[in-house]
Amino acid sequence: MPHVRDEHNWIICYLDEESSTPLNVDSFTSHWRPSLNGPSNLVPPDCQWIAINRGRSYDPRPQRINELNAAFKTLSQSHLRDGNITLTVSVLDQLACQYNVKSGKWMIFADLDTVDSVWADVVRLVCLHRRRGLAKVSANREATDRVICVYVDDFTDVKEVKKLRQDLRMIGVKRKIAF
Repeated sequence: MPHVRDEHNWIICYLDEESSTPLNVDSFTSHWRPSLNGPSNLVPPDCQWIAINRGRSYDPRPQRINELNAAFKTLSQSHLRDGNITLTVSVLDQLACQYNVKSGKWMIFADLDTVDSVWADVVRLVCLHRRRGLAKVSANREATDRVICVYVDDFTDVKEVKKLRQDLRMIGVKRKIAF
């Protein structure tokens, strides 16, 4: 079984070049199923997310999330019209880049009947095909659908964002997905 940790109501599996084998990937996805059905499921009742981290690379410059939040609040106050914030996507992108908060994600929605197989396909994609990245799936017991998030380190790298979308289509994700 691969290295799995329970961190703040998240189940996170850390895999690297050596441990990212088909056997370990299949073992992880069969034991930690987001549908929360079946006798072999190990997901604790308070678990919010199940995640796979396959050596996600990070920009060495620290993210400045608190500063970004403060700048956003100031900027949004100056862009109020009739009680609505009127910031453009371009302005928000510039703000994210200025404060080095550039990760992005593709979001796939799956119902309880298909989420385990879609999640297993995503984990195989991240661990065995792409050999890098981070993905997570919601484990909310009250929800009838689950969301699977597959991350890119830098949303401004349009080539990488499109490549990940293409890879998701390759593994059979046919529904509309959002970035």
